[in-house]
Amino acid sequence: VSEYNEVNNFLFWPDKPITIACTAPSQYVLTLTAAGSTAATVNGAGTYPSGSIANIGAIPNAGWEFIDWTENGVEYSDSASTSVIMDSDRNLVANFAAITSIRDQKETIEFSFSPNPNQGNFTLNIGHELKGAKCEMYNLNGQLVASYLLDKLENEIAFDGAVGVYFLQLVHPEYEMKQEILIKQ
Repeated sequence: VSEYNEVNNFLFWPDKPITIACTAPSQYVLTLTAAGSTAATVNGAGTYPSGSIANIGAIPNAGWEFIDWTENGVEYSDSASTSVIMDSDRNLVANFAAITSIRDQKETIEFSFSPNPNQGNFTLNIGHELKGAKCEMYNLNGQLVASYLLDKLENEIAFDGAVGVYFLQLVHPEYEMKQEILIKQ
């Protein structure tokens, strides 16, 4: 008499001994990926014997810095060179971030104004000609209250707003600068 087992899908005879042999794979595959194809070179991917240790590394290209290795979205290591125990197929991702150079940031430029404090009339001096530059005034709540085109090195400003403390921001595609000004009676 035989019986069919629906769960395991095999046919057996209850009066006969059953031997089931399971063997673990003798080799596992290590897959390595650099997030952002231009960010870096990764090394150490391949097929490894079960239980062995694989040494991996990530070398960032110019303009990139190494952040971490992740596996299934979870941080595995924050070291660019590390080891992986090959107890299963593994898939690790080397994560990188672009380095922001100082050249990518806006330069600051000095500007001055006088007098400070004042009664709403002041002279704004900028270091050199900046075509398209403007001066924006913000109140303490961060609201823009006035904007002035700066067409000369020395600009006369007449502000007719309320008494208080304001912030002046020089706005230009290449430069940025902020300063505080006090308007009093």
